[in-house]
Amino acid sequence: MATVSALVRRMTLSEPEFHLPPELWELIFAHLAGKRVLVMRLVCHRWKTIVDRKRSLSAESHSTIFGGISLISASTPDLCEIAENLPDLKQLSVVVECQEMLEPSFLSNMKLLKILVLRSFYVFQPLNFGPLKCPYLVELKLQQFHLVANSLTFLASSKNLQKLSLNTCVLESLLELFTMLNFDVSTFQLTTNLESLHLNYCENLTHEMVNWLATSSCRMSEVRLDHMFQVNDATIQNLCLKLPRLKKLTLINCSVTAASAEYIVNHAHSMDYLDLVGCLEFHQAMVRLLKGHQ
Repeated sequence: MATVSALVRRMTLSEPEFHLPPELWELIFAHLAGKRVLVMRLVCHRWKTIVDRKRSLSAESHSTIFGGISLISASTPDLCEIAENLPDLKQLSVVVECQEMLEPSFLSNMKLLKILVLRSFYVFQPLNFGPLKCPYLVELKLQQFHLVANSLTFLASSKNLQKLSLNTCVLESLLELFTMLNFDVSTFQLTTNLESLHLNYCENLTHEMVNWLATSSCRMSEVRLDHMFQVNDATIQNLCLKLPRLKKLTLINCSVTAASAEYIVNHAHSMDYLDLVGCLEFHQAMVRLLKGHQ
């Protein structure tokens, strides 16, 4: 007789159902976790008759699923199927394989999603959030995407979003868009509830766009700017001026000088953590200033 672990390994989409007694199904379901739980729920007709009627199995399986799913690769239809079958999912991390514009319509069925991590298999995969809203979204991480202009609208409409991380991403230049629409850039304001912002290798992000994102929330307490060469002294002064709760600032290979060091010492009184990498002039000036305050 096959062992439980052997039966679990055989459970694939090509063999969705086995003629087994309910007692053995209970053992099999009890050994499933993560993606296997999802696969079995989608393809196994015995799921509802066994798992949903057995309280201990149901609680364990729901905890496994709703605690979060991490997929190495998935297509848009895969994500839509997940959203349809698991509308109460709270955490999703996935590498997306899609060569065309990604429009994450699956989010419309995942109203309770709190953490979303999307990584593109292809560099600068076009991503358009459009009018989508995630009212409970707390953390959003995006990697290797090209976000269209109205993606900022999605950020603003996600009222509970606290942590945003953009890694190797491109945002369409809002300055060009505003120019075409004869829009007054000086009146543009982005308001969010962000508490943490990480920007890494986002080369196409203009100085103005970094300012808009970084100062979009008065609750912002942590900012990390990694290889953001467009970040300069004006950016740092703007952060110190508009973020009264800023406690942690990390700068890695940014275009800042000694002027920023002096401004931080004199104005960023709430800051208690400063990490500098590759900003030699800034670092040396900060060391001198801090020694003078001892």
